[in-house]
Amino acid sequence: MVDSIIPTSEWSHNCGMHVIADFLVEKLQQDDYKTVFTGQAYDALLKKFQDIYQQKDLTWETIRDASLDSSRTDTQVIWGFVLRHMLSNILKENLAFQEELESHFLSVFHLLRENRYMDAFEDHPIIFLGNERYLRKKVKYLENKDAAEFEKQLVQIKKYWASHGFKHYCESTLKTSAEGNFIWLEEAEVAACAKYFGIETVNLDHKPNTQYDKNKLFLTNSSQTHWERDAHSNFTDQFDKACYISVFQDKVLSQGIVTYHRQIAEVGKQYFSEEYVKTERKVLSLLELQAEPLKKMLRE
Repeated sequence: MVDSIIPTSEWSHNCGMHVIADFLVEKLQQDDYKTVFTGQAYDALLKKFQDIYQQKDLTWETIRDASLDSSRTDTQVIWGFVLRHMLSNILKENLAFQEELESHFLSVFHLLRENRYMDAFEDHPIIFLGNERYLRKKVKYLENKDAAEFEKQLVQIKKYWASHGFKHYCESTLKTSAEGNFIWLEEAEVAACAKYFGIETVNLDHKPNTQYDKNKLFLTNSSQTHWERDAHSNFTDQFDKACYISVFQDKVLSQGIVTYHRQIAEVGKQYFSEEYVKTERKVLSLLELQAEPLKKMLRE
């Protein structure tokens, strides 16, 4: 029976990727990490690290050294951001996953026909957001149509999923809410990403009495039970972008990861609700941001 829960950060609603990040960071800190971090998937991951954090000479050795000096939340957030940006291409290449999700896509369609828009979003949020316009038009067209026309359109809807819908869905994995948070991932999406890196997953909702195995990643749809909340889930996108890019770029390679979450939290407690502008100024100073593009991005 699995009796231990990974304390996973919900920062920016990216806890699904943080679960994988935590698993990979643990493997990277082992002596034989070079036998794991090899091959096409891990080469692509390293390349994404280099691109996102603008460090072309970044190596697994450098990332390993930085992770050893950082908190669990720090590494989850920094790695999770990279994994999230890989997710679209990972899923696009997975034809079996496309076929698996067709039933989810049709479920969203049927829920919309029943005017259950909130249920459609909550059940399969990224599928919904990536294809909402198309599905709404189909639902509108089918009003008062007979069964024969419905069956005809259902065939067209399935073809759309294969030709365009799945692609729109994959591209929507990077969509964010008005608050700047990512859209929640489903267990199936996390499992597909884990599989890309050769990680075996077990769904605890289907196999609740599974014996613990450190080489497997245990997932559940019940995020409140198994993906624990932390104190960093309520900040806005301005803080997220500062943490993801500038701190890694400016601090990690030379000084190790600064405990920026706690520093930002300390500033946020004092100023966040009442003096937002002053908070931003203090955060910019705290992180010692010099690059004008980053400053502009933080203010957008």
